[in-house]
Amino acid sequence: MEQAQNNLTDFNDTDGHVVQLNAQYIKDLSFECPDALKVLQQADIETSFNVGLEINSQQIGEDIFEVGLSIQIKATKEAQAVYICELEYAGIITLKNVPDDQKQAYLMVKGPSYIFPFARQVIANITTESGFQPFLMQPIDFDVLYKQREIDESQRN
Repeated sequence: MEQAQNNLTDFNDTDGHVVQLNAQYIKDLSFECPDALKVLQQADIETSFNVGLEINSQQIGEDIFEVGLSIQIKATKEAQAVYICELEYAGIITLKNVPDDQKQAYLMVKGPSYIFPFARQVIANITTESGFQPFLMQPIDFDVLYKQREIDESQRN
């Protein structure tokens, strides 16, 4: 019981697998607004957004992994950059009683699902604090992304 209190989140599933979110943090955050004066005066022009997302994981100890989200957002108005936001957000996750053949799925689906809401909030806050409307990323189904990635990899082989 004491161990669960030391973790931010302690998840058990029906198979006895345990996923503990031990910590989460901003690894890197960059926000650029190349021509703020000009773009802030163009309120009547619609802003378009290009969003990129990468998920990665690495083992850092016995049953301990770092799961990371790299999120890139480029806002433009008529091909001119309004702002560029890049966030690397990570969580330290402990997996217990998870078979080796299932660890990748846990790390690429459950891990990102736990930390994404916090990364989303960081992006909303930085865009708001920079003088823009908050950029609210839509929820992401990491299970669908993982399955699509498996399909893509199997088609390449």
